[in-house]
Amino acid sequence: MAKASNWVTAIHEAGHVAVCLALGGKCHYVTIVPWRGFLGHAKTATGDYEKQAIISFAGQQAELVFKFNTRHVPCSAARAGTKCSRDLDHADQWIRWMLKSRRAKKLHVPVFEWNVKRRSLVREWRKKMRVTKEEVLPHAVRLTGEARRLVRKHRSYIERLAKLLIEKRTLEESDIPVLESKQKQRRRKK
Repeated sequence: MAKASNWVTAIHEAGHVAVCLALGGKCHYVTIVPWRGFLGHAKTATGDYEKQAIISFAGQQAELVFKFNTRHVPCSAARAGTKCSRDLDHADQWIRWMLKSRRAKKLHVPVFEWNVKRRSLVREWRKKMRVTKEEVLPHAVRLTGEARRLVRKHRSYIERLAKLLIEKRTLEESDIPVLESKQKQRRRKK
């Protein structure tokens, strides 16, 4: 068996990939090769802020489901020193963008054109677009629960992908196994 830290990293990154694929996203690559302070990295894309936040929470949730010693700290809380603090920061940012884009739609303000109008209008829009920690926390709790549900549902896939990651260290998009639903797996067995 590989070193324990490699196994934890592989499970963590496989959690991101599994949840991304379960949400209909794309994973361009995943690696457990340390680089620039990261123990691993998964490049994912879904085109949706809420889904990206769920994917960001998935690594930590995979560690929790596989019973590794990771403190469960909701985003926007005191999280210094946790292994997953960067993921939680990313999830926090995705949630903020999600809330801002929803507000922009209600206010009929193009999200990336706030600075086009006069300064006074920009100041008013910025005040309306501000997102507080109190607004982020309920979404963080809900999306963390969704990430945990998806990780539990695809636990066997995460374990299989983690073993493959330990073996190859980096997987490109074409090397990542397809995530099949349990219904398809049952049909194939019959």
